[in-house]
Amino acid sequence: MSLTTAQILDLAPDAPSRKAGQDQAKPAKWSGLGRTGTVIWGEIKGSGASPYRTVADLSGPASKCTCPSPKFPCKHALGLMLVDAASSLPAGEPPDWAAAWSRGREARAAAAETRAREPAKPVDEKAQAKRRQAREDRVSAALDELDLWLRDLMRRGLATARGEPDAFWDRMAGRLVDGQAAGLARRVRALPGLVAVWAAAAGIAAVPADGGRPPA
Repeated sequence: MSLTTAQILDLAPDAPSRKAGQDQAKPAKWSGLGRTGTVIWGEIKGSGASPYRTVADLSGPASKCTCPSPKFPCKHALGLMLVDAASSLPAGEPPDWAAAWSRGREARAAAAETRAREPAKPVDEKAQAKRRQAREDRVSAALDELDLWLRDLMRRGLATARGEPDAFWDRMAGRLVDGQAAGLARRVRALPGLVAVWAAAAGIAAVPADGGRPPA
């Protein structure tokens, strides 16, 4: 099995990788080329002291290369597959590193197939209901605390609220996050800006949280 040039180029993550892969598709740049079944391999000189080892399974397609490129497939994998597409690589025994990669793929595929055949575990409805109730209790407790906090805030007025430090708002927001009410936590963190706008519109100056009392 071999892929066509068009199929291989379609695997490139971006246009620069496509061009770079084509630049690597020269048999003279490669050594130790070979294939067994759908697995192909080869080594190519890179910027390091040792050549990069590249292996690909055309049935995936999948590939691995020892180069440091974060792109997948890298230009060397693309180049290797393009060399094979131009002229099928000679059959042979894979080197240890290519064989180990191929065995690893086979083992992972077998494990995935085994998991897929395993019967699904029955749903523990009681445990689900218990977790759901626990979450509802946490949210309810957080909402009760938020209600008291807002009542106190309104009682003290905009001027005092405007003078509160960031930690004051963050504490309440953190409590809501702990209570799994992250949406409300975001709204609480946005309150200082809204309070400042309301107070400015009303001509209310900020009052420190301690009421402006001098230190003892």
